[in-house]
Amino acid sequence: LAILKTQAEFAQRQLGAGADPAHAPQAAREAVGGIVTQLEQAARLTSQLLALARVRQHPGSDSPGDAEPPPLTDAVAVAEQVALDYLPLARGKQQDFGWERPAGLALPVRADAALLREAFANLVHNAIQYSPRGSRITLSAARAGDVARLVVEDDGPGIPAEEREKVFARFYRRVGNTEPGSGLGLAISREMAARFGGTVELGEGVQGRGVRAVLGLPVGEGGRIGVEVFERLESKSKA
Repeated sequence: LAILKTQAEFAQRQLGAGADPAHAPQAAREAVGGIVTQLEQAARLTSQLLALARVRQHPGSDSPGDAEPPPLTDAVAVAEQVALDYLPLARGKQQDFGWERPAGLALPVRADAALLREAFANLVHNAIQYSPRGSRITLSAARAGDVARLVVEDDGPGIPAEEREKVFARFYRRVGNTEPGSGLGLAISREMAARFGGTVELGEGVQGRGVRAVLGLPVGEGGRIGVEVFERLESKSKA
């Protein structure tokens, strides 16, 4: 907020009566651009903090007593909506962003749809943000026994094996990481998944490169898996 205030005051001065008219518009544009960036980061941090507070108050699948269990939610439908929501962000970085699932797959899980969406969206956002331009990011859904698996896989810089548990700590930031962020996304995803009896794990991506993030939840009643015909909804983004 202090940075926003400083940038806004600078823009105001540049547009004031005493500003150099030759340089005022460009300087003001740069200041306003900085304000927009800071607002985007503040909005995401606020959203994450609210999500963290919400999941602590939401009854999970392991809630004791007479608490009503979470409703059945189609994890595939949630993941598909996240893919559509984040497609423009990936396009902005010219990334090959795709969504794959076996045809006819349904993954009913006992989880709040909004919280499940936030948990998976954090994994997708991380993949897009920390992978360079032109990277390949693939979202997929599958069933492994009684577990529904939502996967985000990228071929970016990856995370060393010794750090893969550390990054789940709140506010943890890897040394040398210059991308903006709060260090809350992965912590929130794991806490949300755990609330509904699930897990979030990180591993190596394709061909030993990048990150493979897997959100797993117990399958509820009515799950079925169809023929494994994968659909690619988006081809490689144009440079």
